[in-house]
Amino acid sequence: SGHLISDSIVNRVVCDRIGHSDCSGGFILDGYPRTVDQAQNLQIIVSGMNCCIDAVIELQVDDSLMFK
Repeated sequence: SGHLISDSIVNRVVCDRIGHSDCSGGFILDGYPRTVDQAQNLQIIVSGMNCCIDAVIELQVDDSLMFK
């Protein structure tokens, strides 16, 4: 219905997915993390996997352009 899924659900899904063997060489996340809580959780997840975040790219777009 147009609402965002809760951070706890999104965090669990991401944690499960990046734990798969096909992510062992690295992965790209698009649209995650979306909140500070998700970013903090991602840091906990990757530190527990003995990997690190190499780069973060943030794109800022005016809301009026997003809906065109």
